[in-house]
Amino acid sequence: MLERETELIKQIIIESTINGREALPLSEVVGAQIPRGVKSFMLAAVMDRLEDDFRQSRTLSGITKRIGSTVVAERTVLQSLATQYVLQRSEFEKLVEDTVHFLENYLCRPQWTLVQMMFEKEERIPFETLVRKFERVVDYSYYGTLVERHARRNNLNEIDKPYFTTLIAKIDEEITRQHSPRELAHLTKPIFDFLLYGDSTPTRPVPVESILLFFDDKKMMGVKEYIERICHVRARTQISIAELTGILEDLYNVETTVKEEAQESEQEILKPIEQAIETTEKRIESEPSQELSEQTHEPVPCETVELTAEESEPASPDNSEPPAGERHAEQPAAIDVSQLDATELEKDIPEPPLPVQPVVSADELVAYAKERETQQYKTMFTFPQRSVQEEVPDELPDINEMLTTEQRVRFISTIFHDDANSSFVFYTSLNTAKTWREAQPYLRDLFEMNKLDILSSEVVEFTDAMQARYQPELRKTE
Repeated sequence: MLERETELIKQIIIESTINGREALPLSEVVGAQIPRGVKSFMLAAVMDRLEDDFRQSRTLSGITKRIGSTVVAERTVLQSLATQYVLQRSEFEKLVEDTVHFLENYLCRPQWTLVQMMFEKEERIPFETLVRKFERVVDYSYYGTLVERHARRNNLNEIDKPYFTTLIAKIDEEITRQHSPRELAHLTKPIFDFLLYGDSTPTRPVPVESILLFFDDKKMMGVKEYIERICHVRARTQISIAELTGILEDLYNVETTVKEEAQESEQEILKPIEQAIETTEKRIESEPSQELSEQTHEPVPCETVELTAEESEPASPDNSEPPAGERHAEQPAAIDVSQLDATELEKDIPEPPLPVQPVVSADELVAYAKERETQQYKTMFTFPQRSVQEEVPDELPDINEMLTTEQRVRFISTIFHDDANSSFVFYTSLNTAKTWREAQPYLRDLFEMNKLDILSSEVVEFTDAMQARYQPELRKTE
């Protein structure tokens, strides 16, 4: 995975410890100027070998582990013996290779490596074994602390592989949720310390692959894809911790902006619909009763309806029809209302109008707004809302003086569409911004006004040049 870096680290460790000798005690390794994680893993590995010898001894194997103090005493004795253990050269070189290979995986993929280490031989291990294996690692110490605290609180004497895998995933989820972008970037510092052999200069880079593996292991795919895309556009195969911090802060700013725009969009969609629904409900409440009172006939008394004398006259004997002017409309016979079925009476009563249903429900609109938010920016990652106080430098360079002649000419062509006056106005305005956070709205407005693709190589180069005014350490990053 990182063959060139790991080979160099192994060579440095050997030269810093055994060098040209054929053997050395482990105590010299512990006192050498090498990464702390290397010392810890080597010491734990030798202690495990001595413990195996301890178990095979007929005399020492009779020591019981039922009393907790006996376990502590045993680990103390083993640690004292391990520091005096003498490693032969071939044995030492093999131990160095195993150590570097383990730390390379653990620092870049801690969740995956811990699962493999803990359940190397069994699917279920005792709690004491779990604690002992955590002694091999010193970086990302929150894993061991929180797992041990959880096991003690829940009285877990054993733990199986699926439970442990879920537990450390939840721990990582909570830890990253509580970190700001800058803190999240510095969570990768053990990778930089190991691959750069303790040189933690913010501008020294490591292979970007190691950082992508780190976020992939934590299932933070949005962050990983964003870093990968930015590095691809910038044609970068390496990244410094300063660059990583800037990328994560930019991601946070984009995520915040998109979320605010989505909320505004949601309100724009829902407000007219809510008003229409409210108006419709009021109309439904008032109109049906009014229409019903107008259209319903007066109640008919429950008695026989008698016809008038004129209406009850018999037809003429000769059955001749009267003249058209004297013709009466044919009247029904007498009706006894009390004998009618209730369902027939209801036929004359008009049904109230059905409530007007909205075309789309409010719940569906909310879901649509959330989906639209995701579609607008698929690599969203939620950081805690914190007020970040940026350090304002005493003096900032003038952008016109900071850029080279070649850069100014090229930016006028690619960014300002051959409009030199626009570039002068923009640089003058941007010179008033005292921090990178204040400068970002100017850039967003410029890119939107000139219809520029923010992921194009020209725009990325221009953005980096503007950011370098506020972060000088980025100017000479290779």
